[in-house]
Amino acid sequence: ENYEKIVSLYESKQETTEAEKTSYRQALSGLIWDLEKLYNQETAKCPGNNPKIFSKAHQDAHQSCLDSVWKDYQNNREKYESKFDTLE
Repeated sequence: ENYEKIVSLYESKQETTEAEKTSYRQALSGLIWDLEKLYNQETAKCPGNNPKIFSKAHQDAHQSCLDSVWKDYQNNREKYESKFDTLE
């Protein structure tokens, strides 16, 4: 998406202007926002978790799905947030 392009372009430059840094920050924030939306969409796809209806196997599958989605979310969020640290 456009956020990815902005981040890639900024990171390929050796020297940047303040306006470019601002765009980079905004793009990183946009990527984190998109990541939040994706996380919510992905968790909604996990099997339901109603102990009265679903078996232990279904509950385990639900938790496994949530754990996987959470791990991906955390890894990507940390990657984007660490890029903020590289800014002066």
